[in-house]
Amino acid sequence: MVYISAATYRCIMDARRRNLLGIGITAVTGLAGVALIGRLPEQVAIHFGPSGQPDNYVGKQVALVLVPVFQAVMLGMFAALPRIDPLGENIRKFQGAYNRLVVVVIGFLGYIHVILLLWNIGYRFDVMQAVAPAVAVLYYIIGVVMERAEQNWFVGIRTPWTLSNEQVWQDTHALGGVLFKISGLLALGGLLLPRYGVVFVAAPAVLTAVITTVYSYWDYRQVTQGA
Repeated sequence: MVYISAATYRCIMDARRRNLLGIGITAVTGLAGVALIGRLPEQVAIHFGPSGQPDNYVGKQVALVLVPVFQAVMLGMFAALPRIDPLGENIRKFQGAYNRLVVVVIGFLGYIHVILLLWNIGYRFDVMQAVAPAVAVLYYIIGVVMERAEQNWFVGIRTPWTLSNEQVWQDTHALGGVLFKISGLLALGGLLLPRYGVVFVAAPAVLTAVITTVYSYWDYRQVTQGA
């Protein structure tokens, strides 16, 4: 008989609940498309430009399966990462935050799918205004994960300097957590000023990536020179 610790058992059960919830969200996403298939045009808008007008279309059948398939792939990837990462044990140390990230990512994709379905069956609204609050939640949850993430190869701010030094990892992720939370607040600007929605949604994340990359290099120099 193989015995496992109580902590390992909790991790396994939490991962199962996460996967079941993710599968449920994916199923609802797929069923939403099936329910509306008769009302969708043959060419479905899947991308909108800065003006708020659609600029990319795919066939109806492709549009119906695109997001659910992507959700399923993401669920499989998230389930595999702690197993294939050489530092997978560190991912388990922040598994609660990791699980929330998985559910939010899958839910975010489902929300985008439903927004596109509604627009394509005739409801007219500013897509950026509808998407901005979901992006804000996603950024905020990423910020929470950044603050709790332990050193690993797949989840977090992975630069040569954060992966080379645990202190640099911790310092950079503390900063990244704050910046992503601020990015979440700024993303709400797309709700108030949809004309500039792309700027409010994309620019904070890009700036956060640049700032944390530069900071990780600077911090690595400080930490290693002071050693």
